[in-house]
Amino acid sequence: MTVCPICGKIGPNDVRYCAYCGASMRSRRSIVLWIVLACLVVFGLFALARAGSSGPPITPAPQPGVDAPVTPVSTAPVLPNVTSIPALPSVTPISTSPPATPVPSPTAREAVPTKKPVAKKTSTPKPSKPSGPLSLTFEVSSKSCQSTDRYVIVFLLYASGGKPPYTYFRDIDQIGGPINGNIGYKLIYGTHHPAVGTFFLQDSTGQRVSIKFFVPGITC
Repeated sequence: MTVCPICGKIGPNDVRYCAYCGASMRSRRSIVLWIVLACLVVFGLFALARAGSSGPPITPAPQPGVDAPVTPVSTAPVLPNVTSIPALPSVTPISTSPPATPVPSPTAREAVPTKKPVAKKTSTPKPSKPSGPLSLTFEVSSKSCQSTDRYVIVFLLYASGGKPPYTYFRDIDQIGGPINGNIGYKLIYGTHHPAVGTFFLQDSTGQRVSIKFFVPGITC
């Protein structure tokens, strides 16, 4: 009796295939043995093929009557070896133009000290100090006829003392100033009429003095 190696069923000895699963009834040992033998054959063939490809190439012997292969000969002309030509010495060009005359550089002029303008001191007039009490005097400089019915009187007024500048008045009218000196004053009157009035003098501090005048008239 033979046991199926695949399904485990029992069959007769003379049967090659299993009646249940169709597998071969040979034993597993015989199957493994055949597989090993097949692998050895394949490996042996592969080794022989590799040994044959790695050997030296076999050159066929020349046969009589067959010309040997002709090696092509190069027809290019062979140039002789050219030796290097020694370098020629460098020639320095000679200038034919006359040498340039060196121009002396201008020397720096000595710095001339410039005179700084000196600011002129302007004298500021100092206010005059009072030189005593303020006073006013006058005098008649001239008296003359202007027409048949008028005459002209010229007065000179003198101021002193106090603190200038001075301002001059006749009655209520300002007739001169502010000024630091004296003034002249002209009056016109009718014929035969005397010149009568008052002169006033005022300094910068507001101090004030007066003087009356009387001049007889004239006939023109």
